[in-house]
Amino acid sequence: MKSGLRFILLIWAIIMLMASCREKDENASIPVVVVYEPFNRQVFAYGDTLFIRANFSHIRKITSIKVTLVNGSQTPVLPALNFDVSSTDYLLQTQLVLDDVHLENGKYTLQLKVSDGNASWNNWVDIQYIEAERKLISLVSVVKSGLNSFDVMEAPVNSIASKLFSFTGDHSGSALNAEYNTLFTAGSFLAGLSAWDLNQKRLLWEVPAVVNSAQAWIYAMYADEKEVFVSTREGYVEGYDPLGQVTFRSLKMENGVFTRILKSKDKLLGVFEPYNGNFSELIVFNYPGGTLFRKMQINGEVVYLSTYSGDAVLVFVNRPDRAVVYEYSVNNHTLVELKTFPFNTIQAAAGSGEDHYFLQSGEDIWWYRPALNSATKYLTTNAGAMMAFDDLNNRLYVGSPNKITAYGLPFSEAVYSLDLPFPLVSFNLRYNK
Repeated sequence: MKSGLRFILLIWAIIMLMASCREKDENASIPVVVVYEPFNRQVFAYGDTLFIRANFSHIRKITSIKVTLVNGSQTPVLPALNFDVSSTDYLLQTQLVLDDVHLENGKYTLQLKVSDGNASWNNWVDIQYIEAERKLISLVSVVKSGLNSFDVMEAPVNSIASKLFSFTGDHSGSALNAEYNTLFTAGSFLAGLSAWDLNQKRLLWEVPAVVNSAQAWIYAMYADEKEVFVSTREGYVEGYDPLGQVTFRSLKMENGVFTRILKSKDKLLGVFEPYNGNFSELIVFNYPGGTLFRKMQINGEVVYLSTYSGDAVLVFVNRPDRAVVYEYSVNNHTLVELKTFPFNTIQAAAGSGEDHYFLQSGEDIWWYRPALNSATKYLTTNAGAMMAFDDLNNRLYVGSPNKITAYGLPFSEAVYSLDLPFPLVSFNLRYNK
């Protein structure tokens, strides 16, 4: 009797041990993944289709597979693909279209995540990507179609303009964010800051003006690839992202307004014009904190700011006697005069970086090259004070009352002219990225 019981217990223990080993073997087993394409470090370019073909096998039933393309920070750069599976052996065939113009050059990783409902495993394949070429795709202009009404027009390169949408109020300037396909418009007395979707032709968000008939609300606007900044009569500079969220607010300055704004790395520069006094102040704020970093007085009216080289900024000034350009070092807090121009005032300026700047004085447009420290008269025009420089194609676009004309460097003959139905009040160059 006892020996029979011992035998039964022994058999039961052997069965449980075998079951436990089988369960451990199953849990310890990982899926077998064979990737046929893409092959590791395969090179793709913008517009290519990334074909994906891989076989997944597992001793347990596979429940799902997820395909994600991630960057070096393991952040997805395209929408993930999810597949429901109910098999121990599965051949995946799918594709990703690499049509995001904002993807940058470099290495990306195709992540293949397989799950059996209890555990998940990742497999990776690296690819190399060549980004889309940056191109000028259109001119976006704002024209005054009525007393307090404005039309936004768009003209593909070397083509005619068509109306996108209209708005009412008043207008002091515009800026464009290529990545988010967003046009920012600023009012003055009646309208505040508005963000418009150029593709869907609709208003995204707005920050209304605080109306005061005696004084304008917005005095300056500046935009880069991430944010738009405006200054108001309250003495602040405020920044917003393309979704309308506040990203920056400077220290408040009393008894004056900011008339120029520029973002340079981790600093934001503003030109503060006091209500009383001959000197402007170049004020540097920490970004994004908005606290004061340093400031410097400048004798005259600052008409243009531009990033130059390293931490340096070019400051174009109308002094009481002559127009000049300075190089300001943010880190060293030094202001060095580069050139005194052979004219008294600058009405408008365009350009950035180290190569080409264009300055309008009266009916003359001057070409200033910092590398040579030379200024030569480029052309004579009766155009208004609106210019934009296309550094990709070396073209200067000049706005006149009902026309935008393009000139190709180094020549001063017009290579393109765009007629507009109403007087031009602002325009921007729209790039694909």
